[in-house]
Amino acid sequence: MTEYDAEQDELMHLSNTNIAFIGLGNMGSALARSLLATKANIRVWNRSPEKAVALQQEGAIVAKSASEVINGCSAIVVCLSNYAAWKQITENETVREKLSGVTVIQLTGATVAEVQQDAELMSTCGAHLIKGAILCLPEQIGTDDASIVVAGPEHIVTGHDAVLKTMSPSITYLGDNYSAPVVLSRAAISSMLGFLMGTINGATMCDVGGVPLSAFRDQVARNAGLMQREPLRLIDAIAAGNTQETQASLAVWGEGHAALLTLSETLGVETLFHDGIRAMFEKALNQGLGEHDLSAMDQAFRPADRK
Repeated sequence: MTEYDAEQDELMHLSNTNIAFIGLGNMGSALARSLLATKANIRVWNRSPEKAVALQQEGAIVAKSASEVINGCSAIVVCLSNYAAWKQITENETVREKLSGVTVIQLTGATVAEVQQDAELMSTCGAHLIKGAILCLPEQIGTDDASIVVAGPEHIVTGHDAVLKTMSPSITYLGDNYSAPVVLSRAAISSMLGFLMGTINGATMCDVGGVPLSAFRDQVARNAGLMQREPLRLIDAIAAGNTQETQASLAVWGEGHAALLTLSETLGVETLFHDGIRAMFEKALNQGLGEHDLSAMDQAFRPADRK
């Protein structure tokens, strides 16, 4: 099958399929637009009707209520600001009745407790649930740069493969643990925020210390290759349980961090961001991990019953 034929085959799966979208913020609208390019019939609803106008002009059918948008749809993509909004919608008895036999692709951000409660509710309603998390920007939806991770019964996820891959061609399936997308999305935020906040902190140090930000920018660019490889090496070391082989021990990193803090104090730069990191180094060193690789910091983060 050629690439063109494969694309046409995917569209055939969506031909005459009715798909509903609940929640039309920037992300929800981007998700709906990615499906509007297919042969599927797209129905949309938002609590603020004005957000549906642009999609209506692009070919979507606008419903007047959440219960109406579900009519005749095999799948509903839900992307709201929070689960409280979804809970309010599902308190409507008519909505609950119409969810029976429908697949809910739930992409609203949530806590683990909220996901578990919603899974129970969907089961009570007779709905099929696919829980997902979006790890990209609205402009990336529908492109090869999109990143959506999902969990749920494998046959349900596979049955909606065409819908999911239209929104995110490289969809990632995490198994049937509904909490998995929540954990992975928060872990990804930890990775990104740590790097980004550290970059901002470094820029502040340079600016206060009289170093041109252009020089700092050049250095960050030079480190780009390392910063792509090193996180992956750390993850692999943790996965393999091999945290002893190293080119720079945890103790050496700890000394470098102590020097960073000393400079920050000299410059009068706020150290709150690094105070937590200092505490983690102290904890790891007290556990006797000083001669191990930095990946051994994993042990300092773990709960006592998961060492």
